[in-house]
Amino acid sequence: MNRTRHHFERRLVAVGAVLLGVYNIVLAMLRAPLAGIGQIRHVVPIEAVHGSRFVLLILGLLLLETAPGLWHGKRFAWVITLSAAIASVLAHPFLHVDIWGTGASLALAGALIGARPEFPARSDPPTATRGVAFIVTGLALVFIYSTLGLYFLDREFKQPIPFTGALKDTARLLFIVPATAAEPATRHGTWFVDSVRVGFLSMMVLGVWQLLRPVIYRAGTSRVERERVGVLLQRYGNSSIAFFALLPDKAYFFSRGGNAVLAYKVVGSTAVVMGDPIGDESEFSELVDSFQEHCELNDWAYAFHQVTPRYLELYAQHGLKALKIGEEGIVRVQDFALSGHATKHLRSTMNYFEREGYGAEVLHPPYEPALLRRLREISDEWLAQGDRRERGFTLGYFDQAMLQECDILAVRASDGTIVAFANIIPSYRLPQGNFDMLRYGPEPKRVADFLYVSLINYFRERGYSGMNIGLAPFSGLQREGLMSPAERAMDLLYRRGSFLFRYRGLREFKEKFLPVWEPRYLVYSSEMQLPGIALAVARAGELKRKLPWQAPRGEPSAQHLGGVEVGSG
Repeated sequence: MNRTRHHFERRLVAVGAVLLGVYNIVLAMLRAPLAGIGQIRHVVPIEAVHGSRFVLLILGLLLLETAPGLWHGKRFAWVITLSAAIASVLAHPFLHVDIWGTGASLALAGALIGARPEFPARSDPPTATRGVAFIVTGLALVFIYSTLGLYFLDREFKQPIPFTGALKDTARLLFIVPATAAEPATRHGTWFVDSVRVGFLSMMVLGVWQLLRPVIYRAGTSRVERERVGVLLQRYGNSSIAFFALLPDKAYFFSRGGNAVLAYKVVGSTAVVMGDPIGDESEFSELVDSFQEHCELNDWAYAFHQVTPRYLELYAQHGLKALKIGEEGIVRVQDFALSGHATKHLRSTMNYFEREGYGAEVLHPPYEPALLRRLREISDEWLAQGDRRERGFTLGYFDQAMLQECDILAVRASDGTIVAFANIIPSYRLPQGNFDMLRYGPEPKRVADFLYVSLINYFRERGYSGMNIGLAPFSGLQREGLMSPAERAMDLLYRRGSFLFRYRGLREFKEKFLPVWEPRYLVYSSEMQLPGIALAVARAGELKRKLPWQAPRGEPSAQHLGGVEVGSG
């Protein structure tokens, strides 16, 4: 699918709708045409001539309101705009035989008819239903309001209005034709007539807004789908965040062959995919193309968050752009040693903990309730430090059911009390060890260093080539040559934004373990959508409610690979 051409055509139509809408509104305020041959009062009734001015105002507002929907290929926007363009063709001669307005309306209607296939995006069915109900109910209320007002406020008009006359004049008001009997005699009467028309306009605008809203994701993820993803992870999983595809905040989009899948979350009107596709690479191209079409049909922006360099060429082939968002650290555990000047601080830390009788051991499920309660206490202490909070999407969180599926590396004091822990998660096909939460209390100091080194030793003994220590957001962005505005903003945030974030401290903390850094990217379709996508990515990780499988005590809690907060440890 040639999306670039399609986007250009629909956006050209959207610009045309904006221009015609503005022109109609301006013309409705003028008494003479900008370019025409004057009024045709000898052909049409004078009421229609006067009423067409307000018709043009309504059509102008509708054209402006539908332009964003046209920009995104909305089917309802196409229908409403085409109707408004045709009505505009008829309205211009009634007010003035305006050459520009009539010609522009005909041109827009023709362009819309010719570009019909470029507007496939669906509206949200429940929201669209509410929109229709809103318009019908709203107009009914305005009709009742106008009828009763004209009947009971007849003193405000030049002549009394009977109930049947009020019904007739209300219909004329709603169709923007002057109500001859309802001629105001006072300021209050004029205000009332204006309020009827404002109410009519408001109901139309709000109803159309409901019709054009993007599809809201409501479908749940079934257990069968999650099991299918689990099978694909066992066969193909090759990223540090692959395990989090199984979290209940994910929706799944499978390839037609069923051997590849995208794990994503819809935030507002943006679909955020977690990492790269999972599965058989031969189905990735079709999968990405189908997902793009799926998002465009639903009027969603979309992005792939925290992807590896491995598939950047694939994304580029589908018209997508890549923005570096940070670097992921990998400790080469087979080469890591505490000897040498670079690890002097770590060597001192390990010697101290060994002298004090601390040790690390690996625990295996199932776990006793008393152990889980102790881990919860440590997790809560960790969260209380520095006003930390739990996150999700590409991160884990404290959940007793999830912990029962993981080995746990625990640090014990000399009296046997657990003072820190990390849960080890599957690496699947990745040759690097992987862990999720890294939790510890305020004492003893530097226990995070001890826990990291213990994890490195654990993965070395099991033959892994490396240990993934997670993403350092916004780091490693400096490069020679020109940088895009987005890259410059991210680089500035990393270097100067320490008063808001601790990204730089996170990088410095992880540097102690001598990792090799690999770039990670955000892949997106349009620079104009980037601010909204960035906000959606940030919101995707927020945990604002309890999940069905969450432990009953407190909100869930965790940070993948030590998380951003580790930098303060």
